[in-house]
Amino acid sequence: MNTNSKPMKEVTAYADGSSLGNGQTTKTRAACAAILAHGASAKAFAEYIGAASNQQAEIRAAILAVRSLKEPCRLHVISDSKYVVATMTPGPGQFKRKANHELWTKLDEAIEAGGHIVTFQWTRGHSGNARQEAADYLAHTVSTAQRIEPFMLRRAVARFDAGREQEALPPMPPPVPTTGNLFSNPGAQAAA
Repeated sequence: MNTNSKPMKEVTAYADGSSLGNGQTTKTRAACAAILAHGASAKAFAEYIGAASNQQAEIRAAILAVRSLKEPCRLHVISDSKYVVATMTPGPGQFKRKANHELWTKLDEAIEAGGHIVTFQWTRGHSGNARQEAADYLAHTVSTAQRIEPFMLRRAVARFDAGREQEALPPMPPPVPTTGNLFSNPGAQAAA
């Protein structure tokens, strides 16, 4: 929990996982991606996972989003994974954690260690939400290439920014004045 007296920054993350082969073959290639936005600033993060199921890649995308923050924030994670959203959202309809216990623990620990307040929202995948599709593009591109290249991250941010301009959604909230870079993740590659 954040005990700091200054207001927490509001960050939105579009997170997605991709698993080509979905854990069923020895040739499975999985990756996760998160595009974090604060005000007019957006930054993409990705991680090549290797052999993992789609559910595992989706959880890893949420972990990546949380771990990419350098300071306690109010993080709103938007995902096309009902599995992740329904598991992390308390109340009626909350999914029980029957599998992937290690990953759920890592997600819980990342939220707690960072002092974040995190909410989750489901969005339909592949339905014209350009911002979510930018995260999907990045996860799929990294899983296909089996590596991360800076141009992939830049292209994902460009798609995200184009989606922000095209969609008839309310603009991101204005940024809280900050010093330094808000996003960080030493284990993943990122581009602004």
